[in-house]
Amino acid sequence: MGKACCGTPGKHTYEFNGKKQSITTKNATTIERFAHGASARIAVKQKKEELAKEIADLKKPSLAAKNENKETLLTHKEWITYLDQKNEGKDLIWNNYWTKIDEKREYKGEFKKEDKAVWEGLGYIKYQDRSMYAG
Repeated sequence: MGKACCGTPGKHTYEFNGKKQSITTKNATTIERFAHGASARIAVKQKKEELAKEIADLKKPSLAAKNENKETLLTHKEWITYLDQKNEGKDLIWNNYWTKIDEKREYKGEFKKEDKAVWEGLGYIKYQDRSMYAG
């Protein structure tokens, strides 16, 4: 008679805590996709923190001709407090493109996640005369 058209699904065998385990190829592929998504989320979170930290590490302004102030805009403790207040950055998104906020200014930086029209947090403001504010 005829053979079945499809064989049994492939299985992967591995050892965990001294026990042999097996998983179907389909389930292994699904787990692999989840792992890639988690890696991407972690990379995005790290990039957002890196871009915001770049602003937080700016030197405090000084009226001296040469700014020899070694103090940063935010101390490490202030930076941790800032992240805690912003739910570790999860409440904000980072827009790396200049967005017009009015007739004379453009903004690049953190926006509220739930209302992307509201710019809030650390970022850059560029004025018409090309001067820039970071903070």
